[in-house]
Amino acid sequence: MKECTVESCPLYSVKKQVPYRGNVDSQVVIVGESPGRVELAYGKPFVGPAGNLLTKSLSDVGFDPESMFYTNSAMCRIDKDALSVKEINEVLRCCRPNLELALSIIKPKLIIVLGEIAMRQVLKLSNIGKRRGSFVWSPEFECWALVAYHPAFCLRNMSQLPTFAIDLSKGVEFIKTDGESLKNAVSCQLLHKPSFEHIPSGAVALDTETQGLNWLDPNCTLLSYSFCASEHVAYHVPLLEPTDNPSDAFIHVHVESGRGKKAHDVEVHLKKSANFNKKLDFLYDVVSSDSIKKYMFNGMFDILFIESFFKRVGRKPPKVRNYVMDVQAAAHLIDENVFLRGSLEQARKILTSFDSQYSSDFDAKYDKNLMASVPPEEMMEYACLDAYVTFCSALKLRSLLIEGNQRQLNYYCKFVIPTIQNVLPMLTRNGAMVDLEKIPDVKEVISSKLIEERSKVLVVAPPSVVERHGGASEVKLSKTSFIRDCLFASDGFGLEPTGVTLKGTTNSVDAKSRASIKQRRGTPKRAIQFIQHYENWCELSMLLSRYIKNFEAATCADVRLHPRYSIVTTVTGRTSTSDPSLQNVPTSGAGREMRRLIISSPGMVLMAFDQSQAELRWMAHLSQDERMLETYRSNGDIHTTTALAMLGKSRDEVSDDEFKAARRSAKAQNFGLIYGMSPGGFRQYAAFNYGIFLSEREAFEMHSNFFKLYSGIKRYHEKITDECDRFGMVV
Repeated sequence: MKECTVESCPLYSVKKQVPYRGNVDSQVVIVGESPGRVELAYGKPFVGPAGNLLTKSLSDVGFDPESMFYTNSAMCRIDKDALSVKEINEVLRCCRPNLELALSIIKPKLIIVLGEIAMRQVLKLSNIGKRRGSFVWSPEFECWALVAYHPAFCLRNMSQLPTFAIDLSKGVEFIKTDGESLKNAVSCQLLHKPSFEHIPSGAVALDTETQGLNWLDPNCTLLSYSFCASEHVAYHVPLLEPTDNPSDAFIHVHVESGRGKKAHDVEVHLKKSANFNKKLDFLYDVVSSDSIKKYMFNGMFDILFIESFFKRVGRKPPKVRNYVMDVQAAAHLIDENVFLRGSLEQARKILTSFDSQYSSDFDAKYDKNLMASVPPEEMMEYACLDAYVTFCSALKLRSLLIEGNQRQLNYYCKFVIPTIQNVLPMLTRNGAMVDLEKIPDVKEVISSKLIEERSKVLVVAPPSVVERHGGASEVKLSKTSFIRDCLFASDGFGLEPTGVTLKGTTNSVDAKSRASIKQRRGTPKRAIQFIQHYENWCELSMLLSRYIKNFEAATCADVRLHPRYSIVTTVTGRTSTSDPSLQNVPTSGAGREMRRLIISSPGMVLMAFDQSQAELRWMAHLSQDERMLETYRSNGDIHTTTALAMLGKSRDEVSDDEFKAARRSAKAQNFGLIYGMSPGGFRQYAAFNYGIFLSEREAFEMHSNFFKLYSGIKRYHEKITDECDRFGMVV
């Protein structure tokens, strides 16, 4: 028996303390709540009725009770009826150094925590009813803890004895297998008081859960964030939670729930979660910390939502620092084909050993348009696992980058991360100003041209096919069945199909198939006209549906478009935009009118910067072709060089129209043949990308003459092919 020496402890006057007992070399430590009357009498923990039940239960499931170490959360007896919650918490605070000392000396593989008080003392968690029977990782003591009811509770509720035995048996299996079953397990924990103690490693995976996906939409908001700093535990920090009382709400959002005919508008009221400001303080400190490395899956999304939320609540947004791992971008860099538009679920399957369908299960169970209505427990698990998978994926990608190609690592560090952390968010934030007053005029012009092209399509379309599809007034050009019948049916043009759809069930009428039909000898002029008018109609229809309507819908209160920028949606890593896709607005015809809708801000000007002919300049450097090098050294135009060489004339000997056509052909040759295309591949490339239709002989001659002109490129291709053969690479 010892005496309490902590004068500030509410139980200091009791003086009597019950110390530890058991084997200090034990792999398992049992932590109870506080000694009972019998324990006080004997001066040992777990020797009363509850202790006897524990001993029997441990033996029954296969433990050796004599080989274990026993202690309590408090060394003095806690009378729950006599002490307030505040006093109990103070007792636990005063006794915790004793527990920390014992666990630091023993360094157990497993802590079995018995009862609510023990769980609070060891793990700083509450609600044992939901956690009993589960393993929880303790970053503080660097081991797993198994949560179970206290045996005294089981004595009062004998129906819980089977549950108690089952929970203890999990500990036996854990020790027998050396924790093998939990090697890839993660403990998901709700956190209302986050601190830097939860980030012991100096690196953290951060993820956000949001209502909606558009950070600019007032009906979209940050709901919570989760983080993971080890391979065993992840934390969920809620910021907003739903309430049925509108007067309690901090934010009101309108969202569309359901799909199709079942879609309906729902108003959701969200109130601040407990410790709201402290949670935001912690998030600010983590994001802006220079000393903590940040891992995120799609960092730009999280960065923009965090910034938007801080502004929404009237606080200064954090500036992201030391952001070292964007999982989506790093995975795309390592294998751009596998991870094109990669998802977190894909990263889990390929980059981690975590075997769980949690994301698919969540998607099947809940409407992601209504994330605010997901039950707290379900949201906690989903958010924690997102952070955990991000952390594990980041560790794997880090090792792949470090162990791999040094140039690839340098590119990632010096280009990819700065681009995602700084450049793309800045471009998205700034957006592009739209001339709203011009939209109706442009819309009217495109709509009238669309009607005109539709009429032209129907004029040259086979009459019997038009009638078969309901007549001119009923025909829908958006239906490929009509186009297919016009081209291939016996009462249509009766053309030979060039291929089938991906499913292999019908003849293809996609852009490549249409280009092949147009360049094929023997294709009737009327059929070529039909295809041309149809393609004009498609472009106008796309401008109207994809751009005009998107411009109207996407333009925000600041009269700007804020498209999403990305470097992971193309195989080459080229920057792309979506919602709307600004870089794909056509440059000619009606598309030119669309581009004029983008205007400069007052006092500013729009400037165009283009790294002209970048890949051709690279080829000149790699191949050391003298003709190419001389053209660039003299600040010449490589397309003009190719065009005039192919014609065998000087510029003065060529008319403007002839030169224009020759230069267009030269562009197809320059941008296509440097990649080593065959004559057949070049023929298709020229038709599809430049509308230049060549016979097989013409394509062959052009291919041959190009490599005679640029013999350095031919030698470079042969050198690379030879190296690939020698080293077993794919050409």
